[in-house]
Amino acid sequence: MLGIAVGRSTHKIVRVDDGEVVVKNIPNSFTGCAEVKGTLGCGSEVVFLGNRRWATPLAHMLRADVISCLYFVIKTERGKRGKTGN
Repeated sequence: MLGIAVGRSTHKIVRVDDGEVVVKNIPNSFTGCAEVKGTLGCGSEVVFLGNRRWATPLAHMLRADVISCLYFVIKTERGKRGKTGN
């Protein structure tokens, strides 16, 4: 399983390798999607946290390779920052 914190121009990938948490920034583009696909195999799961609209293009590309995508949305007031800040 892989976690992705969604951002407008970059996403943060969070995964656990041998008990160690690894965080990596990827661009919100086709190149970033290729990096995510390189770390996952078919039938894997990805959990998105953040703005669903910004995550949708990446999720559609991953679903084409039979990768399951789940969303956790943080509700915020319009024009305000979320509970987690940046």
